[in-house]
Amino acid sequence: MEDEEDISEYLQTGGKLLGMGVDGCVFMPPLLCKGDTKAERGKLTGKLGLSEYIQPEYKIMKYITETIPHAEEYFKVLKGKQNPCKIAPLEDQIERPMELEMCFSESETVSAYDLGRLRMLTMSYGGEPLKAPGSITARTDYWAFGRHLLEGATLLMAYGVVHADLHSNNLLVKNGLPIIFDFSSSYFVRSSRDIKERDLEHIFRRKVTSIDDISGRNQHPPEVVLFNGLFNNYSIKEDLESIFKERRPIINLMEIYLGVSKEDLINQINDYRKSTNYFERDPNIVEWWKHHWHTYDAYSIGYILLKLMLNMERIGVDLTAKYGSVKMKKMKTALQGLLNFNCVKRFNAAQALAIWDSADNKIIKKHATKWL
Repeated sequence: MEDEEDISEYLQTGGKLLGMGVDGCVFMPPLLCKGDTKAERGKLTGKLGLSEYIQPEYKIMKYITETIPHAEEYFKVLKGKQNPCKIAPLEDQIERPMELEMCFSESETVSAYDLGRLRMLTMSYGGEPLKAPGSITARTDYWAFGRHLLEGATLLMAYGVVHADLHSNNLLVKNGLPIIFDFSSSYFVRSSRDIKERDLEHIFRRKVTSIDDISGRNQHPPEVVLFNGLFNNYSIKEDLESIFKERRPIINLMEIYLGVSKEDLINQINDYRKSTNYFERDPNIVEWWKHHWHTYDAYSIGYILLKLMLNMERIGVDLTAKYGSVKMKKMKTALQGLLNFNCVKRFNAAQALAIWDSADNKIIKKHATKWL
């Protein structure tokens, strides 16, 4: 049996099952699937959750695994013979009982749940969490990291997938490059008929308890705050105050590193408000989503890369000295476009990639020229 202190070696990003919106927890190696007598070979992970949460993620991951070229270079992909699978009886999982218990709230035990409702996805390893110590070092190639992340996002966009929850906890690092995972909040947008308002409920909130709840996560684009404010009868002034309060750290970074002031951002978002009728009292968010879904993940990527720029500086890396002023200017221009508060003028991933690298980038040329 594993010692308790060794359990953390097997755990990747995940969480308590059913806890605070977390839809599952990840094991490394995976748990045994029902009917199996030995674990799958290879360096794999398993995500365990309720079937109703695992099945939609499975559909997205199956599509990515089977459809997007070179998917494993950019994303965690499905592996194994059974996907998704029921887990084997608990007595067959006895080697790691503490891991199972960590999936559940502290007041519950594994036996309190109907294990027949649980399913597990078996996936590629993907790498170490971005936030893990040592994942980012002075040797990290920031430019290559950004290019790879933009290539992955460009592939998702080109093949009609919105991740919709990109942040540093949903990135792994393998050989110095990012791997995107956790598609539990993702959407297909292969057809404008694919999306209904109920599908967007985790982004757009029609009922909140306070104005602090309308802003969502910092990596969500600012227009989300405006919509949530309208849904909950807050004024535009209150919405803007919420945006600049909750996003103060990233706004400060935009001014320091990108030369974009708070006044610039206010002008960007006001220009968008004046150019559209979406911000009426009952906005049609489905219609908005059909037109602007391709910039949703883009904003999140800009957020991630700008914070990474700060972290590189904190560990003593002078990016201008490393890459030169011309390359540095291109990276900053790409970030300015990704983080534009006006979603009409915001770069999508392919547009940012064309500046960060070039329009001759292999991913753009093969898959995404129409998005430039």
